[in-house]
Amino acid sequence: MRKYKIFAIVCLLALWATMTFTNSPASIAQAQNQDPEFTELRSIEQKLSSTSARQNTIPPIKKKKMLAWLKAGLYKDLFTAEPNVHGSTGPHGGNVRTYYNPILTENLRQGKKTWDVGAAMVKELYLSSATQVSGYSVMIKVEEQSGSDGSGWIYFESFSGSADNAFYGKGIQICANCHRAGVDFLLATFRP
Repeated sequence: MRKYKIFAIVCLLALWATMTFTNSPASIAQAQNQDPEFTELRSIEQKLSSTSARQNTIPPIKKKKMLAWLKAGLYKDLFTAEPNVHGSTGPHGGNVRTYYNPILTENLRQGKKTWDVGAAMVKELYLSSATQVSGYSVMIKVEEQSGSDGSGWIYFESFSGSADNAFYGKGIQICANCHRAGVDFLLATFRP
């Protein structure tokens, strides 16, 4: 019986040590630093934060933070909006309304054909409604060159307003293949 108690104590100590040292903030940070996607997103965040003094005008690039930012409507006061909700001319479905951040608005007003890093667009997706937002599409330029495959952009689209069922990623092909036809991947025809 004593052997089993000692064995149980040793097992509990081993379990405690494993949980304590493998889930420590240092080990989690080390694991994240070894994840190429995490490292790339952190690098992009740093680049975008130094791109403009108007940091609040660039949407967060991490999916869950972006969705929280969108749901809070933080873009509505800072971005230039299309005048009205209207029928989508693309695959976004139903009704939409597009908003451009100040970087993209300024680029358009200057007549540029290649957008600056940090240029962003938010498209509210109303689907069959004209008053209730159901989801969002977002594009953020994160590289000087868009690339022929759209890898210079981060794309996000959720028809349900959930991060779980969203298209999301840098240069995601389902988005880039369509947007390739636009001016530096911008298909929306609205001009401020």
